[in-house]
Amino acid sequence: MNETLFEHVPTRCLADYLDKSADPADYDRAIRRALDDGPGVVSVPTGSYRWSDVCVPAGVSLVGCGPATVILASDPHRPVFDQQSVGDWSIRHLKIDGSATQPWQQRQDQQHCGLRIRDCWGYHVADIDAVAFAGSAIHIDHTRLGNDGAAFCDGGVVERVRCRNNHTGIHFDERGEYVGLFECRIFHNRIGCLIQAGNVRLNSTNICNNFDGVVIDDKENGSHGVMAHCLLNHNEHLALHARGVRNGMIIADSCLYGGGVRVEDSRGVHLANCQIDGPITIRGGGANALTANYIIADYGDHHVYELSTATQVQANFTQSGPWRMNRS
Repeated sequence: MNETLFEHVPTRCLADYLDKSADPADYDRAIRRALDDGPGVVSVPTGSYRWSDVCVPAGVSLVGCGPATVILASDPHRPVFDQQSVGDWSIRHLKIDGSATQPWQQRQDQQHCGLRIRDCWGYHVADIDAVAFAGSAIHIDHTRLGNDGAAFCDGGVVERVRCRNNHTGIHFDERGEYVGLFECRIFHNRIGCLIQAGNVRLNSTNICNNFDGVVIDDKENGSHGVMAHCLLNHNEHLALHARGVRNGMIIADSCLYGGGVRVEDSRGVHLANCQIDGPITIRGGGANALTANYIIADYGDHHVYELSTATQVQANFTQSGPWRMNRS
């Protein structure tokens, strides 16, 4: 890599904006001043800080020192970061903490959010630890598509994020489209990943040890995305729950070990080349498909399977040979 590539990127430190006589717990004014000073990099040193509703402007990267930079919400009912109608920004290398205290298995959705991204485009969120929110750790909706500086399909990238001990790890809400989620670790949430948007791509992500792993639940223009090379392992209730899907969803080359697969009143849900260990239920709706999956059932055959007559089943297999079952 060219060492001089970033030599002339303006960089400033939050510490330079702090009022030394102010309460050290109140960093709200300082961070807003630092961010508003124009494009560049704003670095946040190690330590604990408190603010809410902070928006990183276009052309600005907010960068912490990894887990040693901890941001708590000054108002627990408001998001730590509230990114609305802004493009070309990034937040990287820090921890956001919602301070919810209930055990994660009992976490209730009070719609408290860590990072809210609404009507944005061209953003980059990376190496974030989002923990203990009574709502969604990261909530994305209404990607800006093709106007006011946004190119069509220019959503955002979320990578190497760890979401734990929340109600929902990552929520792709209505029209939160053209977003890529890569190499994330999502565990100990009531819902690992909730997808209610179209054109979402999940890749190489672990969604394990939640109550429900992935829930797909259509809203306007929902589904028709792809999830590949993911682990949905050891989720307590369901590994995958698709309900009311209208536009289809591809789940490919993934492992769904423990927990069940449930598809209800949906069409176009296609599981292909997956490893599946758990009950499989497909009811109502239109055509869905199971193709070339390895069904782990031989060691006890204790699982229950129920497939609607519209389900297309081809080339699935078990340790002992082709997988055969009675349809409902």
